[in-house]
Amino acid sequence: LTAGLLTASIGSAVQWSYAEQSVLALLQKEKCNRDLKKRAVEFIIVWWRLKKKRAGKGLRMSITNMPLRVRDKFMTQRDESRVNFEEVGGIDRKISNICQRSKNIKFNVECINEAFSLHADENRSNMLMGF
Repeated sequence: LTAGLLTASIGSAVQWSYAEQSVLALLQKEKCNRDLKKRAVEFIIVWWRLKKKRAGKGLRMSITNMPLRVRDKFMTQRDESRVNFEEVGGIDRKISNICQRSKNIKFNVECINEAFSLHADENRSNMLMGF
């Protein structure tokens, strides 16, 4: 108990750098994805077992027949894994992401422009040749 309180008090007093915040956010995202897979496996196992039980009785199985505990755990974990952890990173990470996205957009626009200009040039040359 004392170690936990000491760790919590030191952890709240120490400020993380932007790089450390980004790493922590990435680790949190990976943990959420791993936990989501575990919940999905649990969900499918319970669904399959209930389906087999109900099939023996001639009843159909749907997701609404799942135990509320299993559905709630899965839905909660799914919502947690949808969090955009890029927003958790520091300012440097956000600026870096915006710059990278801007470069990607610029490259894509240039590719589209080049494709259209090549197509327009071909049409002009075909018209000049009389095709």
